[in-house]
Order: sequence, then C-alpha cells, then structure tokens
Amino acid sequence: MTRFTLRIPDDLYARIAASAKASHRSVNAHVLHLLEKGLAADAMTRPLTVADGEALVLLTVGDTAHVVTAMHPTAAPLQLPAQRIADQAGLPANDLPGRRFRVARLGMDDADGFTLLNDPRL
Repeated sequence: MTRFTLRIPDDLYARIAASAKASHRSVNAHVLHLLEKGLAADAMTRPLTVADGEALVLLTVGDTAHVVTAMHPTAAPLQLPAQRIADQAGLPANDLPGRRFRVARLGMDDADGFTLLNDPRL
C-alpha cells in the first residue's frame, strides 16, 4: 500500500472525522471508502464508447441483458434475452456482464449474431 501526505482544510477534516465515526470506521478507512465510492460514481456517469458493430453487456437482470451499442447509450440500453446472446457467443449467461461482442445485425429494437471479442479462452 502506498503512503502519502494529504493536506486538507481543518473544517473538511472535521467533517470527514465525524462521518467516519458515525460509520464506525477510522478516518483513513473512511477516506478510502469515500474515494472508491467517488471513483465508482464517476465511472458510471462517464459515457461508454462502443464501436459500430459492437456491443457491451452492462448487466443482466433476470433473463434480460442490458446492452450498450453505438446506437444504445448507457442511459437507454438495448434489452435482449441474455440466453440468446450466451448461446450465440458460447458462454454461460452469468458470464455476459462486462463482456464486449461483435454483432452481425444491429437495429434499434434488436441485435443478433453475437461473437465474443477478446476471448480469454483462446
């Protein structure tokens, strides 16, 4: 673990210390928690870039995969049957989130012909 010195205003330190105490954490652990939480939130608000003809499965909810493409942003992902993507790509459905695929046919309401990109099994 890297150690470094951080200078912050006294009033900000007091707020962090009070929040840490309320959360039953040390100040150091609480600052790490806040940094990780902030970085995760930043990553979620940053738009994902997906090349034409490709797709990224953000997550699966039940039997539905939420898919980002050049035509379908993170705010309005394309929703498709997860099992269909899994069958076409040769993966278990629970392995879909976070994976990128080449897509043979992509429309506003559907996509088909999923092939896994950067397959670590190859």
